[in-house]
Amino acid sequence: MSAISIATLSPFNFAIPSGFLADYSFIGEFTFGSNIKDYWQNILLFIPLGLSLAAIIQNKGRSYPYIIITCTVASAIASTTVESIQIFLTIRVSNLSDIICNSLGGCLGAGLYCYRRETSALIVGLLTFNRRKLSLNSLLMAIFGYCVLVWFAVWLLLINVNLSNWEDDLYLVLGNEVSGDRPWNGYLNRLYICDRALDGAEIVEAFKSSEQSDIFFAQLPSLVSSIPSSPKQGVNVVKRRSVSSNLTWQTNSPSLQQNQPEEFQKSEVNSAIAFDRDRWLQSDRPATDLIRKLKQGKEFSLFLNVATKEVYQTGPARILSISDGVLDSNLLVGQSRSDLRFRLRTPITQSLSNQPEFTIPDVFESKNYSKILITFSQRKLSFYVDNYQTKYTFEFVPAISFVSYLPWHVRYWIIDLSNYNLIKYRMLFYTITIVPLIILIANLVCYLSPRRVKTK
Repeated sequence: MSAISIATLSPFNFAIPSGFLADYSFIGEFTFGSNIKDYWQNILLFIPLGLSLAAIIQNKGRSYPYIIITCTVASAIASTTVESIQIFLTIRVSNLSDIICNSLGGCLGAGLYCYRRETSALIVGLLTFNRRKLSLNSLLMAIFGYCVLVWFAVWLLLINVNLSNWEDDLYLVLGNEVSGDRPWNGYLNRLYICDRALDGAEIVEAFKSSEQSDIFFAQLPSLVSSIPSSPKQGVNVVKRRSVSSNLTWQTNSPSLQQNQPEEFQKSEVNSAIAFDRDRWLQSDRPATDLIRKLKQGKEFSLFLNVATKEVYQTGPARILSISDGVLDSNLLVGQSRSDLRFRLRTPITQSLSNQPEFTIPDVFESKNYSKILITFSQRKLSFYVDNYQTKYTFEFVPAISFVSYLPWHVRYWIIDLSNYNLIKYRMLFYTITIVPLIILIANLVCYLSPRRVKTK
């Protein structure tokens, strides 16, 4: 239990939430949902606790069902206590899903202890094809249990491609990162954000002339934010349904800070907002209303008309992000070299939003304006560049998303949408999932096959 406390409560910098002694909703602090890695890591974390408790309880002569139920309840109580204490930790979030996974981990630990002899005999028998260590019931249970496990894992992958883990207290930033260390050198002419994915006919309308496109987006009921023209001192994001933010200029240069209006007015080209390493736009407060609207809609459309000043930029340089720094973002549109980069936070892609990161090559190979439309709906991302015919799609299928179960981040996991090979992902996925099933079935066949009697 000490190890669990250290892992879940460190660095122990407790603080009482504001309004705690007044009108404070304790239950309201608990959220549901995390990411795939957290699910199985929380299960593994409590397996040792289940094993230990089961060993203690068995010494008192209790039955196996009693031991397993008691360990599950004890794990749930311990997890609830830890999650409740995390309310007083500013860097932690209290999750109901953690309590469920921790309880399951305690239950599995108790079950492994109670049936350790049967489990070890089954594993040795399967690996050595030793039928003496196997039984028909154990083989059938193993096959059934494995099929249920695979089904449950695939189901988790399918239901966790959503925006449920978007953080509400992040900022809308244009032309850089909140930390000011991912500058983009370019122009933004138009920005529209809708809380649903546009359909086919609407996508065609979006790529008409600028005037027609403006009229189309202005009439969309799903439009929640837009920037149709250039600012001088700041930007008031056009709002719908009470979704609003004020974008204000940020700068790393004291000289620009002293005389912002004049300097920024000079930087305007063709009614576009100009960004460089010393100036960018950021919402004056977290874009909570916008984020919640997109989370509620469970899908979105993002339209930008942008042009780069430099065809080679790194970072990726942030064109648009909803974030609070390079390690915490809900959404990111950027430029890396001359490529378009995109990150989307889901329980699959996690808080870094780069598992995987998507790229479309050569979008910024010239300094001309590019119209970019990105839609997300039903586990599917669609990218349109310059016109509705130039389309790139990606769907979060289990064959790719299963990498989220790995205990580590895949470094530089970048999917080139112009030429990504789904076959290799499918081959790896089916190999990992089918080979154990083949071994189980082969053992079952060997067990059922008649033994040959040696004759002299």
